[in-house]
Amino acid sequence: MSDFSVSVFRIKIKGDEKVVLPYFPGVALRGAFGASLRRMTCVVKGGDCDTCVLNQKCVYATSFESIFSGDSPYLKGTNKAPHPVLVYPLELGGGISRKGGTYTFGMTVFGDARAYLPYYIYAISRLGERGLGKNRGRFRLSSVQERVHPRGWREIYREGSDTLLTDGSGIPIEGLLKRRTRQKTLVLQTVTPLRLKSDGRLVTSPNLSHILLGALFRLRVLSSFYSDEAIDLLSDLELEELLSEVAVKESAFRWRDHGRYSKRQGTTMRLGGVMGRMVISGDLNRVYPILKVGELLHIGKNTAFGLGRYVVKGGKNDERDLCHQSGKPHIKAG
Repeated sequence: MSDFSVSVFRIKIKGDEKVVLPYFPGVALRGAFGASLRRMTCVVKGGDCDTCVLNQKCVYATSFESIFSGDSPYLKGTNKAPHPVLVYPLELGGGISRKGGTYTFGMTVFGDARAYLPYYIYAISRLGERGLGKNRGRFRLSSVQERVHPRGWREIYREGSDTLLTDGSGIPIEGLLKRRTRQKTLVLQTVTPLRLKSDGRLVTSPNLSHILLGALFRLRVLSSFYSDEAIDLLSDLELEELLSEVAVKESAFRWRDHGRYSKRQGTTMRLGGVMGRMVISGDLNRVYPILKVGELLHIGKNTAFGLGRYVVKGGKNDERDLCHQSGKPHIKAG
């Protein structure tokens, strides 16, 4: 059994000044957070992570450059692993409009990278001293909450405290794969653009199979890097049988483009993806855990910049009232 887990956090900041963020703030959040972490932890200032002898031990390099030997059965043609930490908007738009205003964003950490949590939180605090956004607005770290699955959140840090609680272990994915739902209808709603590929091409009208395969591929790759054992549900997946139990009642997506300036390339890059929602019904007990895993992991391309986030709901109090733990997994690991 794999020990792969996912730790999900909400980071609340309070502005000492106005903080101006773009409509899609994912790139700005990631860039500022990464720069702060590098300033704080890199001992070879201004060096190239690819050639640095410390790149397998450095907190910044392992978190943002994710260099590995290139020997992976699940990733071909690259020496970069998926990043073990994501920072992302909880909704599009936003920023802090006045002094004393607040803004909350998300952070997700995969597997054993949770050991770096104190570095991550301290980097965000130090970022507040330098400023965030177009106007470099300064802020203070107000609170950090961790998701306690499935019933809510617990506060692990509050402004003025010298203590960061690090005793949690995250959400175990093997346990999530055992979850069931009583609902006969589920709604999948995007929060940030989904940038999915199929047969080498970007998908502009995703169907349920695109999303399920995206979640399972992401699970296999992430678990292979950040746990003791890969969770591979793709090798013996009977997709047609799985889809035959579910009907798509509504599917409405449209393409959205967002710009990202690349310092390395000296140009603005387009980070497009689809936004919208899908309504499914039927016997959902087999697809439900896959969708919930994808909700945690984010799916598709450019998740490091905040893309690929969606939520799945089945009505009011979905997590509390509609899910329960069963004795056996409904998705068998290969």
